[in-house]
Amino acid sequence: MILQSEIEQILQDIVTNPLFGILGFLFAIISITLAILFYYKNKREKKPRYEIASENVVQDLSDFRSLEIFYDKQPIKNLTVTNVKFTNEGKMTIHKTDIASADPIIIKIDEKFQILEAEVVEEFNKANQFSIDFDLEKSLIKLSFDYLDQKEGGKVKIIHTGNDSNDFTISGSIKGAGKVKEKEKPYFFPFLLSFVLGTIMASTLFAFSKLSETLESIINILVISFAIIALIWFIILTIYDRSYLNNSNLEER
Repeated sequence: MILQSEIEQILQDIVTNPLFGILGFLFAIISITLAILFYYKNKREKKPRYEIASENVVQDLSDFRSLEIFYDKQPIKNLTVTNVKFTNEGKMTIHKTDIASADPIIIKIDEKFQILEAEVVEEFNKANQFSIDFDLEKSLIKLSFDYLDQKEGGKVKIIHTGNDSNDFTISGSIKGAGKVKEKEKPYFFPFLLSFVLGTIMASTLFAFSKLSETLESIINILVISFAIIALIWFIILTIYDRSYLNNSNLEER
């Protein structure tokens, strides 16, 4: 009987302790965060995405009357090299038949400029048969492939008379995925991390006002809070591909 009373008293002390409520709240935040991460990690969809980066080699020679530059015997005033990487970022395979026949995947430059040369410089999987059909007269490039699994695709190098990547339009539709899009910047995850970590620190400050203001209590709260923060960071970095959390570099694969 005495033992039962002591156990009940201990349980009551635990439940009525503000620290217990705060820890429950923090673990609820962690559970929601993990649920969101697992959902996005395991979501099956087609995600046709492209990345584009340019490097200007020759820029505006109109001020130099005595200087002329030729490319393949053609006089030019601008010369820029642009790399376009096209990949499937989703978990569902994109097949050749998924490309809408009325809206194929096209890379087109502004009418003021001209594409001089284009070639596939990298295939991430030879079995994809990633290729291009370059129309010199219309200055457009049509992408083609047999299929693309997740993270598969290719990179096209384009030499042209434009100034930068803004001179290009990349269009096309994939059945079940809609229009091809530029690869998203990872803004969602910094926001999520900031929200979670900010909530934890706010809870810590709230705990200071509820717990006895002893040095031992403050140290305990800080240790627990930073331990949970470290755990969240570890879980997120473990579950998610780090390549997704960082901006992709077109020069690396």
